[in-house]
Amino acid sequence: MHIQHHETLVDKHARQHNALPLFEKQTFYGCLQHIYVVEVPANPALRIDSPETVFLAAILSCQLDTSPSRLNSLDIHLYSNIGSTPDIVDIVCVQCLVGQVPIDGGQSWAIINQSGGLACAVFKD
Repeated sequence: MHIQHHETLVDKHARQHNALPLFEKQTFYGCLQHIYVVEVPANPALRIDSPETVFLAAILSCQLDTSPSRLNSLDIHLYSNIGSTPDIVDIVCVQCLVGQVPIDGGQSWAIINQSGGLACAVFKD
């Protein structure tokens, strides 16, 4: 299993139906399951002037341990479970592959991301 790092804009007010969206960048780690290629025809009603090819990734997210740890300051994240329902994201969100090291006798894993600032998404308003 290969773990990857991706960044996505997430609406902070997603559960508040009447609130205006407020997007913030969040980092996720997960296991790439599938890559989908979608051919989208031109459609003026959707403001698509010419046919486009869209690449999507189906990713099972690592459920990160959010308890405070001395490893947090080193940008090392721990997980012991992976979700069962894939998230579908634009493949440009996938930043890089990361390493993982078993800990606690293989009960948990530590994610080792050495990409630093080289693999960070830049979002434009």
